Amino acid sequence: MMKRTVASVLSFQRGLSSSSFARTTFLCPSFKPIQTPIKRTFYTLQPLKYPIEDGVLPFISPTSLNTHYHHVNLSYCKLVNDLIMGKEGLNAMSPKDLIARVKYDASDALLYHSLGSVLNHVLFFESIKPGGAKMSSDMQKLIELNYGNVEEFQRRFNRNANSIFGNGWTFLVLREGRLEIINTKDGATVYGEEGIEPLLCLDVWEHSYFQDYENRRSDYVARFWKVVDWSEVERKIKNLTPDIW
Repeated sequence: MMKRTVASVLSFQRGLSSSSFARTTFLCPSFKPIQTPIKRTFYTLQPLKYPIEDGVLPFISPTSLNTHYHHVNLSYCKLVNDLIMGKEGLNAMSPKDLIARVKYDASDALLYHSLGSVLNHVLFFESIKPGGAKMSSDMQKLIELNYGNVEEFQRRFNRNANSIFGNGWTFLVLREGRLEIINTKDGATVYGEEGIEPLLCLDVWEHSYFQDYENRRSDYVARFWKVVDWSEVERKIKNLTPDIW
């Protein structure tokens, strides 16, 4: 799997092939770039950092993870590819520029929510791993600085996630050196928002938990903390603002 900072979720790279045509690729942590002989970019899934057949226990079963990753997530990738196909100017944009370009255009709402779902899923699957990874003392101090204590932070995060009506996402982000909890609806994303750097994400769409929890979203949200990969969150923060500690 490609090792990238959180900023590289939105990274863009261009080059020239030996046969004088332009090629365009997006380098995203959970996506494999495909080079094409014209200005075009395709999204395609790469393996996760953990075996799908093992699930993300004790949070997500193997069956649920397989459905979520190979069917739901892949469907959004395919939809984005279909929607940018043949659209001059859109199919050569970086994800960040594309999200910003289509966010407020009602005619591109489907593309915005589909690409937002792709990027949100990247962060969600990065945010977890089987058994989780413990929070460092530095990470704990940063949370305490912003929320008083870890328990209060988790209480607020859980409240946000459980308060979403219908489907959505709950994020922990860094804004101007401070931690902040943000919700989005449907496929809306925090990527492309000025001054916001996403660190952690919980998928609160029903498809993410119904196979394992049926309609018990609160149980799903509570168990999230057992698998959070805090080492990944801390890595993102250090890459963004190494002097924050």
